[in-house]
Amino acid sequence: MIQSIQYWQLCLLCKTPGWHLNALCTECIQRFILLPQPQCLQCAMPLSKAISQKKCGACLIKAPHFDQTIAQFQYDPIMQHCIHQMKFKGYSALAAHLGHTLGLHLKNTAECNWSTLIPVPLHPKRWYERGFNQSLIIAQNISTQINIPLQSNILIKTKNTIPVSLQRASSKNQSVQGAFKLKKPMRGHIALVDDLMTTGTTAHHIATLLKSNGALSVTVLVPVRVI
Repeated sequence: MIQSIQYWQLCLLCKTPGWHLNALCTECIQRFILLPQPQCLQCAMPLSKAISQKKCGACLIKAPHFDQTIAQFQYDPIMQHCIHQMKFKGYSALAAHLGHTLGLHLKNTAECNWSTLIPVPLHPKRWYERGFNQSLIIAQNISTQINIPLQSNILIKTKNTIPVSLQRASSKNQSVQGAFKLKKPMRGHIALVDDLMTTGTTAHHIATLLKSNGALSVTVLVPVRVI
């Protein structure tokens, strides 16, 4: 399992030349900002320190079908640039770094009692265009850290949806309906792995599918969260 790759190149952020870990120099890797604490147990949105509840207002009013979200970094302009380079410029090593870092975080802070890890799949056309599935790379590196098996082919994407960055928030829910299928029923507690959570709509629909096919619970693992 590749957890770190070094290239002689310009750092994606500061453009310093050198042998950079996962396409970033050592200094720029430290520029990623952790999500504030405390967070909503269900969707990982930051909560006010002045309140004692464990869920945000949105999840209390209309809870998503996933049970928990564990996220690590904020989606700020620096991370936005890195995610864009990873998805559209072929820097898959960034996915390896994010997965390795989140895996270490989980090993040190979470109970990690899931039966299996399932990455959010890409449609075959999108995978062909990109050359890799960043969520799969992240899941592979998490699996290595926490020693939980990965099932990468059980969940498939049958509908080639428009990229999230090109969708309006109101249209995303309709876009992902019916976009995923399971090859067989699921059992136990599932950890669903994605690269980025924005509205949580994709995770909600996949969790609905998993639970309707036997999953007892669904935890979403994402390195990056939009807040």
